[in-house]
Amino acid sequence: MSNVKNEEINKIHDTLTDLLCSTMKYVPYEEPKEGDWCYEMTSLKNTNRDCRIGILKNIIDPVTGEFETVTIGGKVIHWNNAKLKKIPSDWLR
Repeated sequence: MSNVKNEEINKIHDTLTDLLCSTMKYVPYEEPKEGDWCYEMTSLKNTNRDCRIGILKNIIDPVTGEFETVTIGGKVIHWNNAKLKKIPSDWLR
């Protein structure tokens, strides 16, 4: 039974992630600061869509696009050659 619940939670997570990713292209660009929720906009692979949304933890080198984010699930993602866009604060609660 708990396995069904995990599958349902994963499906909801994927659906919400897809919705957010599809709407972010219409949001004017705003550069995120450390601590902001952000969206990684240069990665086009469907396999890592759950990694594209997170809190900007560390700006290592904005010129080369090196950042660290923390996903909703708590996973630290190290980005290289990436471009991040701030998710508008009024979209979050």
